[in-house]
Amino acid sequence: MPDAKLAIVQAAQYVCSVLYKNASEVPPVTKVKLVLEAMEGVAFATGGSASKELHISTNYVNGVGGDVKLELDGILIHENTHIWQQSGKGSDGGLIEGVADYVRAGGNWYPAGSRNRKGGAYNDAYTTSAYFLGWVNSKYLDFAYRFNLAMKSFPGPSIFKTLTGVDVDTLWNQYQSEGTFSPKVPEWVASKVPLQLGK
Repeated sequence: MPDAKLAIVQAAQYVCSVLYKNASEVPPVTKVKLVLEAMEGVAFATGGSASKELHISTNYVNGVGGDVKLELDGILIHENTHIWQQSGKGSDGGLIEGVADYVRAGGNWYPAGSRNRKGGAYNDAYTTSAYFLGWVNSKYLDFAYRFNLAMKSFPGPSIFKTLTGVDVDTLWNQYQSEGTFSPKVPEWVASKVPLQLGK
């Protein structure tokens, strides 16, 4: 990565531009430390309300085939989303991961048409939830923005009906019949080349 500090700043700026409309809504994080280490897994974010750490597995990165820069940038976007997103007590872990991958997918940090598979459940996490959230956001104005803010005091699955007027099971079934799945790319995913972090 050409400039790790710049990459973290760019990732944070991008994430916050997707999740928030006003600076006053952004969590008061003042420090983000990047840690590269030999460990199991891919990456994780941790820390208190103001100071955070973002850990990335060098074992994982060294084993990536294909576009390593795209994958590393995607990891930075996903983990930075965890740093900046709302996730209050009782929040659905699958949807927390879904929001992080929604931000990543929307910026085209996945190989085009590679992850939007049909099936599963709305809160299965990662790309399954991400592409569902993206589909809902394409149907209901500012859904993702309002959904993120609502996750601060997560009320459960009723959050979908509160924000759209439609219960989550109905939305999921509509998505399964109307959504865009691999190898096609949904319209809400950026068509441009993703930002090269650190440059």
